Amino acid sequence: MERHESLRTVFPAVDGVPEQRVLDLTEANLGWEVVDATDPTRWTEQQLDDAIGKVVRHAFDLAAETPFRARLFTVTPTDHRLVLVMHHIAGDGSSLAPLVGDLLTAYRARSAGDAPGWQPLPVQYADYTLWQNELLGDEADTYSVLGRQIQYWEHELADYEGLLELPTDRPYPAVADHQGGQVVVEWPAELQELVRRVAREHDATTFMVMSAALSVLLSRLSGTEDVAFGVPTAGLVSTSHRSARTPSPPAWT
Repeated sequence: MERHESLRTVFPAVDGVPEQRVLDLTEANLGWEVVDATDPTRWTEQQLDDAIGKVVRHAFDLAAETPFRARLFTVTPTDHRLVLVMHHIAGDGSSLAPLVGDLLTAYRARSAGDAPGWQPLPVQYADYTLWQNELLGDEADTYSVLGRQIQYWEHELADYEGLLELPTDRPYPAVADHQGGQVVVEWPAELQELVRRVAREHDATTFMVMSAALSVLLSRLSGTEDVAFGVPTAGLVSTSHRSARTPSPPAWT
């Protein structure tokens, strides 16, 4: 936590606007606790899973609480379960590799009786946010990068009606519960090569080909030519909006 400021950053609201406040290490509380789970009469595997699940479901108070928690369950002298919980505001999938790498470096060093020999970090996340704000500019400035992007999407989505009326086997819930399912699809190498070929022929990426195909599919299922969908990616969120009649490459933000 001393090395990574984002793990000890809280977000109090000042005049209704959240701000970053990096806590000193002495102020930061990561909820560290070593739990003795060695008694087999009290700690079955199910009880251990339930206790871990309770830690994982912790709801963070981001205004006052660090967005990172750690707890260690001692099962036997040689079996320990380390549970790390990190709020999405402090990290994402790309953050896990450096976090785990630093954790392993520290573990090996401490096991040998040494302090971890990390190289100092040249920047922290707050430095990145300042750089990003300088690069994108103010959203109220219509000439800034961010301002132009917002204007573009406001224009593109101005007449979009919203929810696609897809044929379903049950009615839509009044409030989305996000309890979706999963469908596993076998994707042969031959089919992937065909997608690559189409992409090369149209000077596009395979992602553009797949998003165009998804747009056409959703258009046919919903009976509308106005289709929009979002795609989560690392570092940004891409939104595709197009008429199914004109599957041209979308603009990305």
